[in-house]
Amino acid sequence: MSVHDLTSSEALARLSVNESSADAAWFTRRRFLQAIAVGVGSPIVFGGLDSGLGGFFDPAVAGALDISPIASNDGIVVLIGMYGGNDGINTVVPYANPDYARRRGALALDPSTVLPIDANIGLHPALVEVKRRYDMGQVAVVQGVGYPSSSLSHFASMYQWMNAGAGSTTAGTGWVGRWLDESDGNILRAVTVGQTLPLHLLGRRHRASTVGYNSGMFGTSADPAYRRHYDALRKFSATPSDRGPLHDSIAGTIAQQLDLAGVVSPLTTAPFPAGELPAKMEMAARLINANIRCRVLDVGFGSFDTHANELVDHGRKMAEFDAAIARFYSTLNPALVGRVTIVTWSEFGRTLAGNASGGTDHGTSSSLFVMGGNVRGGLYGEQPSLAGTANWDRPVATVDYRSVYTSVIDGWLGGGAATILGSSFENLGLFRSAPTGSFPAPGPTTIADPATYVGIVPQRIFDSRNAIGTTRRRRLGPGERVAITVAGVGAIPANGVVSVAVNITSTDATSDSYLTAWPSDRPQPDTSNLNPRPGRTVPNFALVTLGADGTISLFNERGSGHVLVDVVGYCTASGGSGFVPLAPTRIMDSRSGVGVPSGRIGPGRVVELMVAGAGGVPAQGADVAILNITATGADAESFVTVWPTGASMPDASTLNMSRDRTVPNLVFARVGSGGRVSLYNSNGSTHLIADVVGCFSANSNVKFVSVAPTRILDTRRNLGAVGPVTNRPVALSVPGLPSGTVALMLNVTATAPTTESYATVWASGRAQPETSNLNYTPGDTVANAVIAEIGSDGRIQFVNAFGSVQLIADLVGYFVA
Repeated sequence: MSVHDLTSSEALARLSVNESSADAAWFTRRRFLQAIAVGVGSPIVFGGLDSGLGGFFDPAVAGALDISPIASNDGIVVLIGMYGGNDGINTVVPYANPDYARRRGALALDPSTVLPIDANIGLHPALVEVKRRYDMGQVAVVQGVGYPSSSLSHFASMYQWMNAGAGSTTAGTGWVGRWLDESDGNILRAVTVGQTLPLHLLGRRHRASTVGYNSGMFGTSADPAYRRHYDALRKFSATPSDRGPLHDSIAGTIAQQLDLAGVVSPLTTAPFPAGELPAKMEMAARLINANIRCRVLDVGFGSFDTHANELVDHGRKMAEFDAAIARFYSTLNPALVGRVTIVTWSEFGRTLAGNASGGTDHGTSSSLFVMGGNVRGGLYGEQPSLAGTANWDRPVATVDYRSVYTSVIDGWLGGGAATILGSSFENLGLFRSAPTGSFPAPGPTTIADPATYVGIVPQRIFDSRNAIGTTRRRRLGPGERVAITVAGVGAIPANGVVSVAVNITSTDATSDSYLTAWPSDRPQPDTSNLNPRPGRTVPNFALVTLGADGTISLFNERGSGHVLVDVVGYCTASGGSGFVPLAPTRIMDSRSGVGVPSGRIGPGRVVELMVAGAGGVPAQGADVAILNITATGADAESFVTVWPTGASMPDASTLNMSRDRTVPNLVFARVGSGGRVSLYNSNGSTHLIADVVGCFSANSNVKFVSVAPTRILDTRRNLGAVGPVTNRPVALSVPGLPSGTVALMLNVTATAPTTESYATVWASGRAQPETSNLNYTPGDTVANAVIAEIGSDGRIQFVNAFGSVQLIADLVGYFVA
């Protein structure tokens, strides 16, 4: 059979890669993805040919998982394929044209039922929601769309619309795929809701991902057998091996797909509406709301090949389409309407005249919709002339479909249409403005029960330089993750530990990078804990929830470097102390003699700081003081250790500094004898500052609740607030917090500062304290853990002292009474 004789469903199958098939005898990436109901293919598979594991797992073609928020000027496109050939004449109806009723006969819609756009043109009676949005000025109706020398073959015409290229160099690729080829290869940049990847989503180097909406995902079952399988795969992917690039590539792919399943799976738990397209459009809206870097989302439905019974069948499809549009916008966060554009398409239209079976045959031109909050609504193109047409004449197209693509690529997807399409086409000017609308801060996902805190003398549990907590001395490499055992180590109990307080230190880094810590049995979050930099030793405090196996995971993004982890305490379901929030207060400053004698703290010197009764800390009953310790004016590279007075100084560090840099770090400091803590400086001389922000006491019932690490502020991308941040305070609210929440546990990162400065975080509605949380100079990307008390209006505030800076905040938990 010739491809030109294929039905619409057969043609679509020929022009798609089925990501649900299992056509290889070995454990391929495709089969693994089938098991977790998420498909992310490799260009090597196109055409049904696998080239073996060595190529199948090649990171250069496999892409990467990046769920960071999209940029502030990024638009999102939802493509709706109406496969089979949608009858544009009965979709956008020339109801006042006498030739319409004369030529259509029994298939002509009753003019009294058409939803009028103007005195001549109207919409199908089922398109009530589309008409409502048209009246809002948010729908562009593009009439007479097609291409020269149109084919009446489903296969040939689908290929034309999907490929949209010029010349042999684009053969076997689609226009969205070539747009992806110009990107970083993030596997979530383009997504189709379903199990097959149609041609328009395939590029030479990159391709879209497939996401199911109606099945559970591997790794989420509570069944013990499934949990053991999931944990085994996670451990396999987290363990350094030295077994060669094939092992590392497979391990990395497994980890990536487990993470991807973890990202998508929560979006599929709530019920979906009836009907294929409404369910797919709801899934698309959920993916957009999740802000996981999706730029193009593809859905398709059919068949529109109405050779018989058209009035009924086409009417049902129009009703399903309209219901899907309504469902999409009811699910989409209203703040994102200005970010999203919907584009419909179909491979061709239908004949003007009907046939003996009450249907129509393949035509040429059709109509399509472009809709969204920043679409310039109205009629575009011209309705093809119906005058003088014979029964089987096909109305001639007046708008080249590539003009629509050009308008969308250049007006909404960042430009480059002439390169992607291989030629220049008219831009129809479909948009009033660039994408607008900020993603609201996401709410927390609780992952552990409320817990109290127990402080201990700091203890080193991991040091890659000296093979502590690992089998040998080795740097943490690029893209590498390591599982660190915590439960049962030293003073940490083997059971009953919810989360651990650790000080993570990076040293000897070969490249700028970031480290992320998270519970080992959960997907890697799109957050960071500290930012390594060559020539610096960088510390940061973190509260990390334990995985079910008593470990935490640590990931290094690029380059290589050594990592140290010191544990200073843990959260437990019972037996610990509750949190006491305090207004940030400076209780130590060696520059002015506050809390300790005035003057620099020299090499090898220990100073004792009274914390009981200082800055609001209770004089009796405080077990742990929460301090922000800052070193400034150091004349040599050094480190500071903080521990309870009266105990032996541990082999651990709290703060690392270099000459003439101001470096802060949060400390959960167990209180020692006499209500004091001790501070030791190793080398050179430095000033030390301490701001108390809270404490833990047996007299408090405020507990810590761990959440999945979540980015709630990124002013680079207008997430939570618009950047950059200046000396005008920025307020941030976090939805979904329970009543009784008193403070947030955050990791705050500053990047792109324009001058030497510092940032302060505090409760909304209160006076700005004379304290700082992190300090930075131009060129820095630095982080510090922050406990931020919540104001009476449920918000916290950020301010930058001098110049401007971009601020990022990741939520790791909250304190609740």
